[in-house]
Amino acid sequence: MIDSLGVMEVVEFVEEAYAISIDEQDLLADNFRSLDAISSLVDRKRAG
Repeated sequence: MIDSLGVMEVVEFVEEAYAISIDEQDLLADNFRSLDAISSLVDRKRAG
C-alpha cells in the first residue's frame, strides 16, 4: 500500500502521461487500488 504522497506522485504521473486532469472527487482509494482501476479512471477521463 502506498501513502498519500505516493498517491499524489501517481496522480501527477498519470495526469502528465495521459494529458488529463484528475479532480479532487476522483481521489478515491477505489480509483487507485490497482492498475486496472487506474486504467479505468484514465479511460473515463479521456472519454469526457
